[in-house]
Amino acid sequence: MPARKTEPKGELFVAKDGFACDLKGEMFIVAKGERVREGHPLLRSHADYFEPADVSARFAPPEVEQATAAPGEKRGG
Repeated sequence: MPARKTEPKGELFVAKDGFACDLKGEMFIVAKGERVREGHPLLRSHADYFEPADVSARFAPPEVEQATAAPGEKRGG
């Protein structure tokens, strides 16, 4: 049986705006909306650029109306 993947622990944060920074000699370019997990050095050094991410509906299916009738289904009344 394959090993089960587990979600990494720690809260997710999202960048409020895009920014660029040098972090210990490495250049980072962060786009607005990018997510960073709690504990990442970017979050520790530039916390004011991030806010908690809303992940409550991350896997919710989009609400889309079915375009055609299913087999045996009558549409339009």
